[in-house]
Amino acid sequence: ALRGDRRVGVVFHGHPLLYSNPAQMLIRHCETAGIALEIQSGVSSMDGIFTALKTDVGATGLQVFDVNRLLLYRLRPATHTPCLLFQIGSFGSALITRKLDNAAGRFKPLERYLRRVYPAGHPAFVVECASEPGRADLVLKTTVDGLDKVAARINYNSTLYIPAGARPPRPDPRFLKTLRDPSKVARITRAR
Repeated sequence: ALRGDRRVGVVFHGHPLLYSNPAQMLIRHCETAGIALEIQSGVSSMDGIFTALKTDVGATGLQVFDVNRLLLYRLRPATHTPCLLFQIGSFGSALITRKLDNAAGRFKPLERYLRRVYPAGHPAFVVECASEPGRADLVLKTTVDGLDKVAARINYNSTLYIPAGARPPRPDPRFLKTLRDPSKVARITRAR
């Protein structure tokens, strides 16, 4: 169908390019085969997560990590900025474990890693957005060292939201002053 004159549509759950290996594989295939491809953005899982949490990260910023890459590359979240860890239901494996239950202890290495950054008892939320009509969002409050206790509720669609724990650094007073300076606008912009 892709080689003929027919158009083919593919729809992905959430945003088509956010943590979507099948979409990336399709892009590579189309580029290699010389097939025209048009991508339309969609509502991302982050939109659903912020709605489920009733939170806005506009004032604080946000860090986003794939959970396995966080440990693989020893990335260190900044504790003064909220953090999303995607795909926690696939923690510890690059293979799809969608239809398997979590074994006891699966999340212990993640807990130990997060405890290097966050204090014991620091809040965390397992979030799963409703993926079909009639289902409600799941927002499960836990802690960074309590993930294994809620392992039965974590699945392939789960994301971990970790709120900021530390106060943000003090803003640079000189840069802050320039942000509020109306005369600067004339220096950094031009009329259309």
